Amino acid sequence: MLGLFFLFRSYHFKLKASQQRHLLLVGEKNEVELQASLKVEETARLRAERKLMRERLDRLEKELLAGTLQVEEKNTLLQDLKEKLDSL
Repeated sequence: MLGLFFLFRSYHFKLKASQQRHLLLVGEKNEVELQASLKVEETARLRAERKLMRERLDRLEKELLAGTLQVEEKNTLLQDLKEKLDSL
């Protein structure tokens, strides 16, 4: 009878340990899945930021080009006016 009691207690402790290991593994699996999900989201966010930065850079380059052309046009106009004034 005492042997049966110890056998039952041993089984109970092994079962409890097995359940705890299972819960630990499930928790670790969930953590790994969450980390993977966060990495995917971070990658998507970085790609979106890169796209926005490229668009902003393109816009700034166009603005710079437009400003440069305006300065060149004004310089040409001023040069023409200077030449006309000098010829008077």
